Amino acid sequence: MTLRLAAVGSAAVMLGLVLIGALAAEPATEIRVVLSDSGGCAQVAGELAWYGDRGQLSTSTGTVNVQLTQGLPSIAARGCTYSSSRLGAEPTAGYIQYGGQPYRGRLEFFLGKSGGLVVLNVLPLEDYLLGVVPAEMPAGWDLEALKAQAVAARTYAVARMAVKQDDTFDVYNEQSDQVYRGIAGEAERSSQAVRATTGQILIYQGDPIVAYYSSDAGGYTKAGRYEYLQPVPCPSPESPYNEWHLSLDPSQLASLAANAGQLLGEVAAVRAINDPVSGHLRELVLVGNTGECAISGNELRSTLGLSVMRSTRVRLANAEAAATEPWPSSEHWEASKTTPTTLSTVTRQEWHRLWVAHWSGTRTVKLRKAYVTDGLAISPCLSEVHVVSEGLAPPPAAGSFAEQAAPAEETQVTVGAEGITLVGSGYGHGVGMSQWGAKHLAEQGLSYVQILTHFYTGVELVWWDGSLATYTLEPADVHDFYQPFIPRY
Repeated sequence: MTLRLAAVGSAAVMLGLVLIGALAAEPATEIRVVLSDSGGCAQVAGELAWYGDRGQLSTSTGTVNVQLTQGLPSIAARGCTYSSSRLGAEPTAGYIQYGGQPYRGRLEFFLGKSGGLVVLNVLPLEDYLLGVVPAEMPAGWDLEALKAQAVAARTYAVARMAVKQDDTFDVYNEQSDQVYRGIAGEAERSSQAVRATTGQILIYQGDPIVAYYSSDAGGYTKAGRYEYLQPVPCPSPESPYNEWHLSLDPSQLASLAANAGQLLGEVAAVRAINDPVSGHLRELVLVGNTGECAISGNELRSTLGLSVMRSTRVRLANAEAAATEPWPSSEHWEASKTTPTTLSTVTRQEWHRLWVAHWSGTRTVKLRKAYVTDGLAISPCLSEVHVVSEGLAPPPAAGSFAEQAAPAEETQVTVGAEGITLVGSGYGHGVGMSQWGAKHLAEQGLSYVQILTHFYTGVELVWWDGSLATYTLEPADVHDFYQPFIPRY
């Protein structure tokens, strides 16, 4: 890992950690933002210089149409037609306009993999954040919350830039990455927060983190796949999403089972399996007269619609406790982690990356910066990992290590003529920083550093100099465990 990072002070002062050092005097790092990739033409305006594969082509004033001609983006300027596999337009005065909106930086155009014209906004990272922060968090909120949002957005962007170095773009301008609205979306207080935190990012064990955030975690964040994404409490008393209800009638329950590939007949009962730490739904189990069907919380939300089932922090209304299997004893876990029964010990010296069989035998699991747990304590896999056979009971359900340390909570309801009701709180996937939670913490007097270190466990706040030389995350890691990635709202 060779990302160059300036020193960070560890002394705590009244409002958090002290950052020391200065940004390196290097050219501003640019980010490549997809504004569109599905159209066949684009309208741009301004005083522009046009570039192609071999240098400058022409200049233009006023409005110019970019269109695909035989698979190449082309323009007509000053009586001539120009085309290139990659066209670039850079303002010689003022800003470039696309779709009637001004943007900082320059625009590039090329044929996308889907056959559409890609419109790419290339601009300095800090300028990009000016159009992101107010689109992701209301500019009227407390300045410390806006600063926390600025650092989280910058860190997420850096992670994307690092893993997309060999691609033609870094991020989209929408919720699949971060909402970006260009100059038209900028706000002075948000810009103040960006400038006050210029160059600051969050790292964990030397790497910039994947800084997920959502609108409202519903009172408790949900665990992610990385150690720094642990479930933490986050009250948000002013949130409009504190409590909402979702009703599912018997036909909808049968359709959910059918969509999951199960024909259960009439669904007689529903069982909810919730994480005991965060309260988020792990699985909703539909019980029919021909069997059972389990649907994960993420799958359920994706199927019903992200605006219909606003979050996975839901519970069954009028539910009763359901019978659960006994939790494995600590003796069981001790035996399972110390007694290899199928393969001998695997060491880091023998393998560049460690792979072991999942307990079910259905897939492999890569171990990188991994931890093991016996149900009570957590230990890092520093030198060796024991691979055990299927003869032992499976480990706890997937989730954070904190979540794995206790049994899930199960409740059950009988399906009546009107179906069932889910009572929920929050809006979004709930992983990482809760924006409404950050607002509440800021109003309680916490600094942006304290807010960030509350939501992201064990991270460091550092200066980043723009280096993307090497990076240990893989492209798939940036979108975490959502397939496809679930937007934040």
